[in-house]
Amino acid sequence: MSRRAPAAVLLALTIGLLLAACASTARPGARTSPAPSATPVPSASAVPSSAGTSGPSASDVPDPDPTGAAGPTTPLSVAQGEAEWVATGVHEWGGSMNTALVLAEDDAWAAGHHDEGATLIRHWDGRSWREVAAPVRDIGIRAVSAAPGGRLPWIFTGDARAWRRQGGGWASMGGPAGPGGRVLQAAAVTGAREAWMAGVLTEDGETPFLAHWAGGGWHETASPGGMEVADFAASSPREVWAVGAAGGHPAITRWDGERWAAAPLPAAPAAQQGRLTGVAVSPSGEAWAVGRANRPGEPPENVLFTWDGSRWTAPGVPASRLPGVRASRLPAFTAVAADGRGGVWIGGERGGDVIVHYAGGHWTVERTPHRSSPAVYDLAAGPGGGPVLAVGGEPDYDEDGHAWIWTRG
Repeated sequence: MSRRAPAAVLLALTIGLLLAACASTARPGARTSPAPSATPVPSASAVPSSAGTSGPSASDVPDPDPTGAAGPTTPLSVAQGEAEWVATGVHEWGGSMNTALVLAEDDAWAAGHHDEGATLIRHWDGRSWREVAAPVRDIGIRAVSAAPGGRLPWIFTGDARAWRRQGGGWASMGGPAGPGGRVLQAAAVTGAREAWMAGVLTEDGETPFLAHWAGGGWHETASPGGMEVADFAASSPREVWAVGAAGGHPAITRWDGERWAAAPLPAAPAAQQGRLTGVAVSPSGEAWAVGRANRPGEPPENVLFTWDGSRWTAPGVPASRLPGVRASRLPAFTAVAADGRGGVWIGGERGGDVIVHYAGGHWTVERTPHRSSPAVYDLAAGPGGGPVLAVGGEPDYDEDGHAWIWTRG
């Protein structure tokens, strides 16, 4: 899920749009692509047992508050976790893994772009990650998704086109047919005959679009409240959440199968400047949303909202500085996945260890592989708990960064 323009991932996708219109030529001194090969996975890693999806995110907000003064006034429980994330797949040349989906122990997907925009898809077969032929070239994959309880993945490219897995290939599902180009920021399959995509128009990079697929093609509809959607999550076609920003403020809307309605948020965070970048749901109906917000003139802070079935609340988030744990500060929140036990994993960037776990007021800093400035663009976890996938890149290094996949066993 990048959900923000202008951000590193959206820049790569835009470059991909330009490259798609002309023949691709090698850059002097640039790396050339190695032949696709299987990536062995350490035996300690595993793949979650069911699906979890959202889009990637590359933050363009300032670094977390270096003083830690922006944290809550009441003490929060923060600890260093013992479980470690393992690097299970790395694409060793420029790009990022933007999105992940888990359908079964032997069926998972990760996708993104490499070499300044070229399409990248990998599939987990229970033993290793293998590169999969894409239906297009020179445009990054923005989202991979499947209907709740479904087994057929869809992929969505950065120029707002969709494909569904069919046999050993991909069947085109089209995209919005309105005038002008589009840059996709978020997409989700919400039912057997339901899907959504959202983003901004290419012409100005600011005007939001929202499109709905109901079995007969894509139809654009007004974005509720002019909201720019950054992520979707659904437990059914009649229970769909969208998060992002409206009027420069964090925003959440809910689709009930007939219409979108804005969800009231706690007053203080909702009134701040900022946006939400990730949302996750569980089969029990719980939901979580994460992002960044700030009061005018103050540095941005992480925000977490939780839905208990009747209202959204905002539990406290620790200050940036964390005494007593390996990480010196929390990462800037970008992505979230439900753990199936009433808690969530939250991924981020610009921190020490870039994944944390939250449950019942207790925060745990997860041990993650050491990489140079990693950014988590998506998390995918099964509703029953167990392992979870994290995917991302190294946006500070441009074409010298790595697209990576981590697994928590």
